[in-house]
Amino acid sequence: MQMRHTEPVNGSVQAMAFVQGETDRYLVIGVNDEVLLYRIARKDHTFQLVLISKIAKGTIITDIKVNGSTIYVGDIMRQVFVLDFIETWPRQGVHLVKL
Repeated sequence: MQMRHTEPVNGSVQAMAFVQGETDRYLVIGVNDEVLLYRIARKDHTFQLVLISKIAKGTIITDIKVNGSTIYVGDIMRQVFVLDFIETWPRQGVHLVKL
């Protein structure tokens, strides 16, 4: 096993999930009360996570599930919220919207 990349975050990572966009892959991470959306940038043997969007909701994110462009987020205080992954073309922006 070889370390390819590390990405510092302000808190504890509790959940992660992948989202497949039109052309790019994205990583959704639950850190404390925030949902962070990173674009996975790969070129040759390099790997980088680029922060695209974030939403602070809930108390502590405990679970993230993805179904298509819908992201379901579970919170420790019995809250579930639903986010919509929106990728505009051509690369005008990617963001999360609470439904």
